[in-house]
Amino acid sequence: MNYRSIFYHVVLAFCLSISLFSNAQQVERPVAISAYIYSIAKNIQWQNEDSLKEFHFLIIGNDENIIREMTNLSKTRRLRNKPIRISSATNYTGMIDLQLVFVLQDKSDQLISIYSQIENHNILLVSDKYEDKRLIMINFYDLKEGSLKFEINKSNIINQQLTILPDVIFVGGTEVDVAQLYREGQKSLFTLQKQMAAYESNLVALEMEISNKSKEAELAKDSLLRQSEQISGQQETLVSQSLLLNRRQADLELLVKERKEQQRVLHLLSEDIKKQKSELEKGKEQLARLQKEIEIKESRLQSQLQVLEDRGQTIHRQRNIMYLFVVIIILVVFLVLSLFMAYRAKKNHNKHLELKVAQRTIELNIVNEQLRVELIERKNAEQEIQKLNETLEARVNERTAQLAAINKELESFSYSISHDLRAPLRAIFGFSQILSKRHRESLNDEGQQYMDYIVQASVRMEHLINDLLEYSRLGRKSIDIYPISLNKVIDTIHSDFRQKLENVEASFFVEKEIPEILGNEILLQQIFINLIDNAITYRRTDVPLEIKINFEQDAKHVTLKISDNGIGIPKEYWEKIFNIFQRLHSEDNYPGTGIGLATVRKSVTMLNGIIWVDSVVDQGTTFYVNLPKPN
Repeated sequence: MNYRSIFYHVVLAFCLSISLFSNAQQVERPVAISAYIYSIAKNIQWQNEDSLKEFHFLIIGNDENIIREMTNLSKTRRLRNKPIRISSATNYTGMIDLQLVFVLQDKSDQLISIYSQIENHNILLVSDKYEDKRLIMINFYDLKEGSLKFEINKSNIINQQLTILPDVIFVGGTEVDVAQLYREGQKSLFTLQKQMAAYESNLVALEMEISNKSKEAELAKDSLLRQSEQISGQQETLVSQSLLLNRRQADLELLVKERKEQQRVLHLLSEDIKKQKSELEKGKEQLARLQKEIEIKESRLQSQLQVLEDRGQTIHRQRNIMYLFVVIIILVVFLVLSLFMAYRAKKNHNKHLELKVAQRTIELNIVNEQLRVELIERKNAEQEIQKLNETLEARVNERTAQLAAINKELESFSYSISHDLRAPLRAIFGFSQILSKRHRESLNDEGQQYMDYIVQASVRMEHLINDLLEYSRLGRKSIDIYPISLNKVIDTIHSDFRQKLENVEASFFVEKEIPEILGNEILLQQIFINLIDNAITYRRTDVPLEIKINFEQDAKHVTLKISDNGIGIPKEYWEKIFNIFQRLHSEDNYPGTGIGLATVRKSVTMLNGIIWVDSVVDQGTTFYVNLPKPN
């Protein structure tokens, strides 16, 4: 009875396919596509279809005829006794509450993005005339004679946790040769590996050149520092010499003023003496007047003595001469001859002072010329320093641009190679699962162990590729930055990790009323997911895990502190852990891919923030994330 029933089903499916094929040739293409999609959907089983109230099909594109035909079909047909709801849009917005997505030919450029968004969400992807067979599940195409056909990639459908009934081939489809796709993927992988090796050799050469240039820059910097120190010493010497010259010039000006005053006094005394010779009868009155004048002069001389005490031997002789003049003035009536001799001595002394002033003037001119030469040399040195700085800046900017271009090429390369690896990896994983489930009993213990190794390695490779793709996407797409509440983001992450935290008996503390920051919800989720997952992975087994999130703030920034009491990180690895593929432990002890913290730092950098770490081995780790506040 079973064989007969199967035979009847095969005959029925064959007749149905012939009927649909003939109808597809006779009716219009939109009608044929609608009929095919309905027939395909009947031969696909979804995991959660028993709990569905209706089947939701989404059409991406602008073909009104197909949208109209699909809508009419949904009104007259039911799928497993449940209604079908048809909706359409020009772009896919990430909705996952649906069972089938049909991408029309005018929106084929969105198929890669749609495929990555619906992946692992139990959604069937239908395309129209798409060339890359690695990304299709169901794909329509036209034959040369004008008839409509479709092709099936079972590997991709199985990876979506969809069950394919055997009758789907008899509806009118052809199966894609997965082995051929795998061989093409291997050729593409080999080519990309060659390109990667070339990129790595170029990168090493550039790094060596940059290292040499950096050493040259350091040597130039040291030379500039030494020249700056010499210039500073010369400046201090110039300042001290200028101060000394100013003091000497002030002293000379004061001496000149004193000599002029003395000459004026002597001139007045000479006139008084002449008057005394002619008018001896008035001697008493003149003597009294002279005594008063002498007293005035003596008080002036006494005030000047305090200033002249610090002078050298020359000032001391001048003070003695002043005292001598005071005595001569008192005895001027009786010692006219002595006064005349003193006048001659004073005249000779003035000539001596004038000679000294001329000598000091010559010395000052020499010092000024030396200062002028030093200033010219200093200006020339500053010009050379400025030219050297401009040259260094241009070289640094050029090397920075080269590094940025290389990094961009590496990111694009990593994204391409990760994406191209997914199709052959899925084929390996899918077929290894089929072998493990269907033929496991036919293998001996060693074969079963090898099969388990293949499945486990495929899972680890898929996790690595997914992390690498996520890391590459961060630099390929633009982001919007806006004010966002950190408490809401952390609450969402806490809900996602609640079961995992309870399984390891961990406590989770978040400080309330964390201020808003300028950020992006998706990037913030990436940051907290990786940091909290690392805290759970690298916990100590002898103490309960504690995770705390606190904050500090100033006028422009908020600094988050994500702390745990895990195994800690040695200080020499605090900077290395943010490099991609950097791991401190074996995968057997602590599973992971080495990309999480690199993704965290890249996300923080895209939010115009900075991240650093502080850790004590066997005590715990604290990550600091500094983010800007809204204006």
